[in-house]
Amino acid sequence: MSGPKLSEYELEQLRKAELERIQREIENLHANILRIKKDIFSETEWCRHELDQMERQINLVNGCSLSEEERSQAHSIIASERQRICDLLRSIDAITSHVITHPNELKEVQAEERHIRDFWSRLIESKAMILTDRIEYESVMANVAEKIKGTLGCSTLSLAEALQNVHPVRPESISASTDIEQMRAEMLSEIVSLKRSRFASKKIIERLDNAAQLVSDEIDFKRLNDINSRVIKELSHSFAKMESIYDEYKNVFYRHNTLLSRLGKPTLEEDSFNNAAEMIARIDTIKAENESLHQQLLAIAERQEICNSIDKAMISLGYDLIGTKNASTKGCAKLYQFSKGTGIQMIQKEDGTVRLKVVGLSKRNRPPRESEKEHLLHMQEEFCSAYEQIKEAFIRQGICQVQGTERKLPPDNQFSQIINVDEYNSTYGGENGTLASIGRNSRASVYKPKYMTQDI
Repeated sequence: MSGPKLSEYELEQLRKAELERIQREIENLHANILRIKKDIFSETEWCRHELDQMERQINLVNGCSLSEEERSQAHSIIASERQRICDLLRSIDAITSHVITHPNELKEVQAEERHIRDFWSRLIESKAMILTDRIEYESVMANVAEKIKGTLGCSTLSLAEALQNVHPVRPESISASTDIEQMRAEMLSEIVSLKRSRFASKKIIERLDNAAQLVSDEIDFKRLNDINSRVIKELSHSFAKMESIYDEYKNVFYRHNTLLSRLGKPTLEEDSFNNAAEMIARIDTIKAENESLHQQLLAIAERQEICNSIDKAMISLGYDLIGTKNASTKGCAKLYQFSKGTGIQMIQKEDGTVRLKVVGLSKRNRPPRESEKEHLLHMQEEFCSAYEQIKEAFIRQGICQVQGTERKLPPDNQFSQIINVDEYNSTYGGENGTLASIGRNSRASVYKPKYMTQDI
């Protein structure tokens, strides 16, 4: 019974458990890389916002009543800050353009993750330093703000409010109370911040705009406090709760896109949510999908590990690798030396089935001659004892035959086949059909076939 041999193979339990541990770590590292890269990219928005602010500041400086010395000082300090932001933006562009190769080896993924995480730390430090060193900048711009207030005839208009295009407060509606002025400024600033939230729907933005109008016009402390409680604090609390849930969503979402990418499937855009319940439901859905995708990747990883172990087993017995054909996540096909002019073809299918078969070797596609069929039939018989040794070598490499899956087909001329070795990226060479390189333990030195010494 020495025709083709078919069996399903699996890793021994300890190796399988370790493989799953490694795969989960690799998946989590890839997800973290993606998340950090997205966070880094989001900092470009902050940089561009700052640069836009500075352009408006320059226009305000040019349009208000400043002395030449004051205007020159303002231009100088804005230019200095602008340069620091531009430098930060260039470093962000450099790292976001860095191509993530999605390596499969744990050490390589760990190195990639450390690289991107270290950059993120340096970025945060640089941004913090920029914000910390703004004392002089803020002092100069505070003077500008006072000049702008005078120019616009608005005693309570802050520079920030002007830059953010918040509805200006009318002088006649302003209370003399400093406390009310301070409260109004804080509320308007908070409204601007809430409008920028990812959870600020069109309807919520309209509500905030209405609140900003009321705050600008209101002179009564009690009514201001009521607006603050009913609108601003309510939305702030709601957004804070959603932000916490969103953090979990990002974790599962980035892992989802990582798994899709590694499986060669299209990645997804982030979802938008109107409330926390929608987000929680989506998180649960993605988690279930992630587990299914993980199992697919684990199956691929196990097939690849089995394929690598087969390599080691065959080479340990002296069957040198000729080449590999169309290696993919779905399986692999390999050729090993069996004798001069013949090889052992190993095909691993997507379902885990492994087929071993004796084949003839050639430099082109062609059917076997009658004399070659006779020789190949003989080599199928010779493969009988070799197969038992191969199975034992598989066990030594930690791969086990799934019980009840083995099929041994009898030798038959219908299995006689000539393989074009060029399809296997092989080292097969010469017109005489011999292999270009034969290992010192090669079975080619044992078997000396009568036929197939000439490649036709």
